[in-house]
Amino acid sequence: MNTWFECKVKYEKIDEATGKDKKVNEPYLVDAVSFTEAEARISEQLQSMISGEFSITNIKRVNYTDVFNFEVGDRWYKCKVSYVDVDEASGKEKKTSNYMLVLADNVDHAYERLHESLSEMIVPFEVPSISESPIIDIFPYFDSEEKKINTEIPKNLRPLTDNEYASLHKEEELEEEEFIDDDEELDSDEIEEADDFNL
Repeated sequence: MNTWFECKVKYEKIDEATGKDKKVNEPYLVDAVSFTEAEARISEQLQSMISGEFSITNIKRVNYTDVFNFEVGDRWYKCKVSYVDVDEASGKEKKTSNYMLVLADNVDHAYERLHESLSEMIVPFEVPSISESPIIDIFPYFDSEEKKINTEIPKNLRPLTDNEYASLHKEEELEEEEFIDDDEELDSDEIEEADDFNL
């Protein structure tokens, strides 16, 4: 489950209409686990995108249940999706609404893509509203980033090479063989002691 943070970023960019620099305060969406990480991630992402200085003016947690990204699309659309849910405690039906983002060219395109993305949803749903979102760009976690986070090796440990692993594995096998031989010798001694006793 993604946790999304909307980060407002203030910087200067060239106005396409006038060709002059203008100050803007634009929202970006970032996937993070905390406000601190959201600030760090958005700063890292924007360093390569914005040539001049920028400042993060606001960060807030936003409740998007899904973000549907496509390779082609002009802008992000905020979609309200409603469906009837059954309350487990009371057994009564209640209407639940979720908000989702879809990358598309226009409202009709967003509606089509939303239905395409939710085609496997079992319960019937309706889309009461679709509106253009001011969000400029979205930065989810990618597989490579998750792997990097999950597989970071602590400083006090170092990875084994294939040769080191092979030699370590061979030593374990030798120890097991010695252990088995010792058991066999003990069994032989016990048999001899038993024979002496019987005599």
